[in-house]
Amino acid sequence: MAEFSNFTSLPPNEEAHFVVYEEKSTKNSTSARNIALGIAIPLFLIIVINYLTNRSEEKSIIPDEAPAVSAPAPRPSAPPAPAESPVAPVGAAPAGGAPAAAPAGGAPGAAPAGGAAPAAAPGTK
Repeated sequence: MAEFSNFTSLPPNEEAHFVVYEEKSTKNSTSARNIALGIAIPLFLIIVINYLTNRSEEKSIIPDEAPAVSAPAPRPSAPPAPAESPVAPVGAAPAGGAPAAAPAGGAPGAAPAGGAAPAAAPGTK
């Protein structure tokens, strides 16, 4: 009880009632420290041993046979601008002297939505 005297500002006769709680607190603190060290030291040793044994083996998630990653393939350039259409404007006489084909759909003589006459399909006369 000598080490637990005068730990509060109460008179000694009232302070004597708290000695039991101070002893219990000190005992629990010592026990908690021992348990923590008993867990921490072996855990630390396991981590260090695991690190040292696996350190020399540099493992890669990419297998050796995998092809190297290269730059992405270049995008194809824009298609060349279409050449002048051999189709004559609406209302103009064709070069060969044949009559002009009627526009697809709509009224005769009406231009398509694009503003140019439709091109004839290849292989048709």
